[in-house]
Amino acid sequence: AGIVGPNNAGKSLLFNSLSGHKLSPSEPRGGATRCLIGATSPTLAKVLQEEPSLAQFPLVPITFDGTPKLVPEAGRNAEDPAELLLVSVQDFPPGVLLIDAPDFDSILTQNRAATESLMQVADLAVVVVTRHTYHNELVVRFLEDWLRNQRPWVLVYNEAFVDESITTEHAEALRDKLGSPPVAVFHAPFDLDLQSGIGQLTPVGLASAASVCGASAAVPAPGTPLADWLFGKQRLRLKQQALASSAKSLATDLKELEQILRSEGALASRILETVGGEIS
Repeated sequence: AGIVGPNNAGKSLLFNSLSGHKLSPSEPRGGATRCLIGATSPTLAKVLQEEPSLAQFPLVPITFDGTPKLVPEAGRNAEDPAELLLVSVQDFPPGVLLIDAPDFDSILTQNRAATESLMQVADLAVVVVTRHTYHNELVVRFLEDWLRNQRPWVLVYNEAFVDESITTEHAEALRDKLGSPPVAVFHAPFDLDLQSGIGQLTPVGLASAASVCGASAAVPAPGTPLADWLFGKQRLRLKQQALASSAKSLATDLKELEQILRSEGALASRILETVGGEIS
């Protein structure tokens, strides 16, 4: 699951809250995280390191003598944008790799490249927006190609209004622009303490999520913490949806490749006929 979003939306704060440790740099000015950083269980970390093809990232394991703490390397651009700083966290939900990413609207090419690397392989995009960024055209442009084949995404509306109807209206507007409904919607109220780096970001299920996701969607109950839903039993369903989307995307790519090869083959045939050659 990849946490993505525009500048200063609260991505790293959410990542730290979900992982249970302040691992990724989170600052009020935004833009502090400049490379991919992931948290997972020691068991899955061992599996990914022993079989790199499963990780799909060049891994850089981060080790600690005791309790995990801030990873300074996450505040610097990696030489390879696809590089993933991997932190093993005891008691982390099994089978989950949670990844924090730089701002996809950053002016730094390396930041955008890192996030694009993540979006090539993520099963689920946790899209974090605020009241100031939900209508950001860059959000739409970045996500619409990734969502082309109905890949699953969840919307986290940070710094939300007290009036949930406004949050619902904004979520519906973003959904309509993307042309793909999220599988769930969570929101967290504006909190001055969080702006100062105090406390944890704990989004909960939006009461009117069904109007955004669709009446038939299996949205979490209102007030359900994002952590409970993200690490819960529906992980298998999300994985199946991601795999189906990847298969659909592959089929589309193969069809386009077939058309290109047929066109080039027809052109080659015409050239050979013109010069009196033979096709072998």
